[in-house]
Amino acid sequence: GDVIQVDTWLAASGKNGIRSDWTVVDCKTGDVLARASSVWVLMNKETQRLTKLSNEVQEEMDRHLVDLPPVVDVNTRTIPKLDESIADYIVVDLTSMPISILESHELSNMTLEYKRECGRDNVLKSLTHVLNGGEGGGFVDFDCIECEHSLQLMDGANIVKARTKWKLKFADSFRNLGQ
Repeated sequence: GDVIQVDTWLAASGKNGIRSDWTVVDCKTGDVLARASSVWVLMNKETQRLTKLSNEVQEEMDRHLVDLPPVVDVNTRTIPKLDESIADYIVVDLTSMPISILESHELSNMTLEYKRECGRDNVLKSLTHVLNGGEGGGFVDFDCIECEHSLQLMDGANIVKARTKWKLKFADSFRNLGQ
């Protein structure tokens, strides 16, 4: 099997956040196989509002934080509200992606915004809006497709919003054939 190296570290993010970064490297080739960044914040469980760390906890955390930029460009743009009038596909589970995209493309990038918790008995709906791509499901002609997603309670309250990028499967292999 392949031997990989996983590196991870913590850094400050804004006033109240802590960013965790990871890189996964192929030890034989030195190629970066994956990289990820996530931001963690402390939330009051009862009010569901962000909470500052106590000075004591902040001082303890500061000893473990490094001053490095994120390994992934942090996307600070907000994801616009999706509603049923503009959503291309609506189903009540997490399979709202068009099958034609899933068959011809692979996920290459995902940005998630967690908005709120949902309960065990909540009924959810999943919305996907394809931002670019062919008419009538002709997505195979597009090297990169971007989508916006929203997982909502039935009353329209957002649980999670996401933006995804999908690249054509085997696109790199096809490009290498001509070389």
